[in-house]
Amino acid sequence: MPALFFCLTGDFVTGDRNSVNTMLRCLGAETKSSVNKSVDYLVIGTLASRDWLYTSHGRKIVKALLIKREGCDIKVIAERTLL
Repeated sequence: MPALFFCLTGDFVTGDRNSVNTMLRCLGAETKSSVNKSVDYLVIGTLASRDWLYTSHGRKIVKALLIKREGCDIKVIAERTLL
């Protein structure tokens, strides 16, 4: 079975982004630093700002939604869903 690809954005309750990356890799997933058509899941950290549209992680969310609109099966999920 091929690995799932995750991209992380925002700040996480479970630890810094490197900790979450390590957790995902230990479970057999791959991580990417930017959103693209090969990403299966964009995970939004619980501590993401309410002003997400104007921040760097907001750009990842917008890009994921655009890719989804183009027909890719990227899922945008919250940190809580990941856990």
